[in-house]
Amino acid sequence: MFSAIVPPLTNGSSPEAAGDETPPSALVRSKPRVLVLDDDSSQRELIRSYLQDEFEIVTCASADVALGELTRRPVDLVLCDIYMPGTDGLCFHRQLSARGAHELLPFIFMTGVEDEKLQGVAVSLGIDDLLLKPLRKRALRTTIHRVLARHRVVRERLADDLATQLADTLRPRLPPRLGSFAVTLHAIGHDNLDIVVHRREPSGGMLLLGRIHSRAAHSAAALQAAYLAGLAAQLSLGGDAATLVEILRAQLWSDCVLGGQQIDLLLALTGRDGRLDLAGSGATGWARVGDGDGKLNGLRETHGTTLRPAPGERIVLCLAEPDDTAFDPSLSCEQLANELLGAGRSTLVILEALGGA
Repeated sequence: MFSAIVPPLTNGSSPEAAGDETPPSALVRSKPRVLVLDDDSSQRELIRSYLQDEFEIVTCASADVALGELTRRPVDLVLCDIYMPGTDGLCFHRQLSARGAHELLPFIFMTGVEDEKLQGVAVSLGIDDLLLKPLRKRALRTTIHRVLARHRVVRERLADDLATQLADTLRPRLPPRLGSFAVTLHAIGHDNLDIVVHRREPSGGMLLLGRIHSRAAHSAAALQAAYLAGLAAQLSLGGDAATLVEILRAQLWSDCVLGGQQIDLLLALTGRDGRLDLAGSGATGWARVGDGDGKLNGLRETHGTTLRPAPGERIVLCLAEPDDTAFDPSLSCEQLANELLGAGRSTLVILEALGGA
């Protein structure tokens, strides 16, 4: 459940308006908000009557008032007359474009003058459309829906591009060796925005796999994953794996960004003496392939597991629920990875014991 607290107006101020403006509403709104700028009050009211059942309408009689409204609260689209006393629509658009926050705001001009030169100037400003008065209700509503839909597609594409860039940035480059173990990363999930963080220490190293089950948009989820990776990279390595997982869980629970999120964690401490200390929280698993039974074991609770694999024995780490899968010890690391990834486990690290240093 999400809620929003709307701060009161400070210093007893009221909306800067021309007398017919819609009062501010809650931050969470069900209708797109359209700002209508026209010095003619009859036009403002006509447009309000055309649109108010589908849109939240804010009407302004001058450019100065409109700029004040845009500073106070966000809008989804501006519908602006060109000919107005004082600052006309063309100057208003230039002022708006100079503001970084409103540079890409959907914008529609309207005019009652059929002047091809003027219309050419208006279009050259990069507006979304130009409507001739008298306005027709159906045409006006259709145009606004079309412009909003086009901008929504553009925003989604930009967000997806950002998420892809973030995911590529987060993609880890693991060292070939941590402690007395060779390390191989075979896949990392993009959809769930998994993270893999490592640190080298004189006594060995740390390897952390993490997954956020985020309901946020893809770009926001990528930012959350980057934030989680940053927290994990700062983790102090004093103590065993179970203690470190408990410490990280406590930090995440109270964190202002990730608090309340479902997060899977699998932490491995590799020692130069051949010891491997594992602990996890959430849907995590490991398998001992070689001298062990080759089955995926769960690490849902934070109690740890300490292993001393023999040279050549491999430990598979993945963000997955344990099951009855058993792996043939004769399989190569690549074959093991393909078998696990075929089962839908998208993030997979294989540690191969090299023997104590």
